[in-house]
This record gives sequence, structure tokens and C-alpha cells, in this order.
Amino acid sequence: MKRGKKGFFDNESGAVAVYAAIGMVVFISCAALALDIAHMATVKRELVKAAEAGALSGARGLWPVDISLADSRDPSWSNGQTKALATATKNRVDGANLTADEVTVEVGRWNYAAKVFTPGNNANANGVRVTTRRNNVQMFLAQVFGQSSKNMQASAVAVMDFANAVGKGSLPIAVNKDYADNPNHEIYIGFNPDPEDNGGWFAADPDNANARTIRDYIKNNSCPPLHVGDTIDLNNGVLASALQELKAELATHPCGWDVFLPVVDTPKFNHTDQIDAFVPVKILEVKDSGNPKYVKCRVLTMAEAAAALPGGAKSGALAPPKLVQ
Repeated sequence: MKRGKKGFFDNESGAVAVYAAIGMVVFISCAALALDIAHMATVKRELVKAAEAGALSGARGLWPVDISLADSRDPSWSNGQTKALATATKNRVDGANLTADEVTVEVGRWNYAAKVFTPGNNANANGVRVTTRRNNVQMFLAQVFGQSSKNMQASAVAVMDFANAVGKGSLPIAVNKDYADNPNHEIYIGFNPDPEDNGGWFAADPDNANARTIRDYIKNNSCPPLHVGDTIDLNNGVLASALQELKAELATHPCGWDVFLPVVDTPKFNHTDQIDAFVPVKILEVKDSGNPKYVKCRVLTMAEAAAALPGGAKSGALAPPKLVQ
């Protein structure tokens, strides 16, 4: 009896089956975790991609296709919604296109300082938020443990707003705010030492607005990047050599020269002042001889500045669409 009992307790022949069972459970658990995590991550990326694409498309859709011919500088919130929804639903998530019921589009205002988006279809809208969702995303091996599906969503905010900064190479002419706010009108910027004018030369700090600097800005596109709030040196003198250089450059643009100019809130161009905004204009003529000498241009309603950053005043120069959240 003693030998029998001892043999029974010392017999390990069934331990392999127990270990195999435990190992199988661990293996299935790890496989379920790895496979399902990878699947969920893929679905999440697809939802994010769809939301970002929709938000960027919607932000651009806030503005007409030919923004230079627009009637006003107000956004078209309905067009932004339409473009965002159309783009988002072209994206596939988990093997199937998103439906309109799986996409929420909100137009509103992005606050740059607080980094907060507030929905509201109004004339101050500058951004679009798109939320994408896919419910009942199926699990694979995790179903063994009772986890069959999961609801998932993602959101993104994009803005297309008036420029707060422009890149290097601005033309060295500043415009009086009273004229910048009057789109689709022609103005004659007279370069005479008058006490008041609608525009004049400028140079960015620390440069001085002398003829040599102005010529260099025109010929070599050497004006540094500009931001709203920057101090610029204004000059309302003729600077004949600068006008000649400007005329020569205009000759290379037979259909007119579209440029972005800084806006200052002053009628006097013989002192330093701060940039309030940026305005798109089309230069049509440069008269560098006789009297008066002038630059003839038309203030455009809106235009997109490729190297601009958003967040500026409503003066017509638009920065490209940008994801902000």
C-alpha cells in the first residue's frame, strides 16, 4: 500500500496536458491581444485620416473657388459643410466607405490663444471640425473572452483664415487701411511727399526705407517675413530709382502682378507704424515719369498666400488650410 500511494503521488505523466492547456490559454490571449490591438489601431488611423481630410477640405470650402472674384470676405459655411462631408465619405474605414450618418461636420470659430473650437455658422467662421465614427468594429480572437465589438471615433479641426504672417519677399509698398477695406476698387498710390496718402514705401525693422533698400526688396525679393504687429518704416517720397525697378519687374507680368501688401492704420507715410493686416492687390501700372508718378492697382477681395500663417484680420489675404487639432 505504501509503495502504491507513493507511486501515485510521484506520477507526473498528466502534468504535460495541464501545462499545455495553460499554455494554450496564454497563447490565445496574447494572439487575441496582438491581432485585435493591431486591427483597432488600423481602424483608428483610418478614422483619423478621414476626419483630417474632411476638415481640410471643409476649411478650403469656406471660401469660393475663385476667391479673387468673391462678392465679400465672408465665409460660405454651407459650402464648407458640403465639401467636408463629401470628402470624408470618400474614405474607407474597416473595408467600407463611411456613410453620411457616420460623419458629423461643424463649422465654427477656432480661438488661436485658447486652442478652442466653437461651432457657429456665421461670418466669423474660420474652421471646420469633422468627427468620424464606425460602430460595432468586430474583434477577432477576443470574442473568445466575450469582447465581440467596439465603437470607435475620431475628430479633427482645420482652419483657413486670414493671414497673420507672410513669407519672405513682400513687395515694399504699404496700404492705408481705409483703402484695403474697399475691395474691387482701383487705387493710385502716389509717391509724393504729401502729408496724407493711401500708400507708400516701407522697409522692415531694422532696415530703413531708403531707395537702396527698396530697390533690393523689389529686385531680389529680400524683404524678410512679416507678421501682424511688426514695426515698419514708412516713406512717402518718390524714390525714382525704386519706381523704375518696380516698373521693370511689372513688365514681366503682362496680365498684372498679384502681390500681398501690409496694411497700416494711418494716412501718413513718413514715420514708423505697425502692420495691421495683409491685403491682396493686382498691380496694373507703374508710372515712373512725369507728374504725378504713381502705382495703379486694384484691391482684390481675397487671394491665398502660399507661405502665410493664419490668424490675422479680415483684409483679404488668406493662409492655406491647416490642421490645428
